[in-house]
Amino acid sequence: MSSEQKEHLEVVQYCSNALKLLVENVLVQERMQMSKKETQEVSTETFFKEIEEMLVGFSFEKKVKVEVVLENIPSNSKMIVDGAALTQVLRNLGANAVKYSKQRGGELKLK
Repeated sequence: MSSEQKEHLEVVQYCSNALKLLVENVLVQERMQMSKKETQEVSTETFFKEIEEMLVGFSFEKKVKVEVVLENIPSNSKMIVDGAALTQVLRNLGANAVKYSKQRGGELKLK
């Protein structure tokens, strides 16, 4: 495969991930509108690790390292959140941070 073909493939993969994210956003918003907002108690560490895993796939094309750093938070801490809404917000913020990074490579840390 030529370098030009590889570059085109990277663009297709990036656009495919962007489209996937857009469809997921629409589905989440629809679910949120159809059901009343529900809060739940979740493990802080588990919640943010799941966010990290979501963003790792999206950030792969731009070679951006995604890492969740929970500083000064006990390992057994819990939080009461609307999980769907907070997931949506953090996914959008993370995706935009990756999307608008000027160069390939770098880090995205959630602290």
